Amino acid sequence: MKDHRNILISLLLIFVLSFTSCTDEINDLVPDDALEKFLGTWTCQETGDGINSDLNVYNLTITRNPSNTAEVLINNFNQLQETATALVVSNNIFVESQKILNGTITIEGEGFYSSGEILLNYSVDTGADLENFTARYYKPSAKDELLEEEEQEQNQQDLIL
Repeated sequence: MKDHRNILISLLLIFVLSFTSCTDEINDLVPDDALEKFLGTWTCQETGDGINSDLNVYNLTITRNPSNTAEVLINNFNQLQETATALVVSNNIFVESQKILNGTITIEGEGFYSSGEILLNYSVDTGADLENFTARYYKPSAKDELLEEEEQEQNQQDLIL
């Protein structure tokens, strides 16, 4: 009888130890490696459907969110010198509705990573105006930077003439 009791206690102990503690499941959605492709300094080309309908080109950086391993922080979002929080799931990125610029602007959108670029559609609501943007984030190569410099020089020469 004592042997049966020891076996039962041993099985119960093994059963209890086989469970792991619960963790925040949102942090387990994306392994750290999946975020890697989103991180770094990017050049953004974007157009809006309202007063910002001209092509805007500027730089931004994407870093890990230290508070949530499934999120990134987009610094200089919409060229506003503000930081937006975005959730990454596989190759998709979601900018959930959030307020920036001291709560005066609401932003939200979604996009995806493909072939070394991030394509993002998002809206900016100032309370008075709602504008939708289409953005392309890319990391310029040295060749792209040379072409851009040559284009700027040509534009300056055209202005002189």
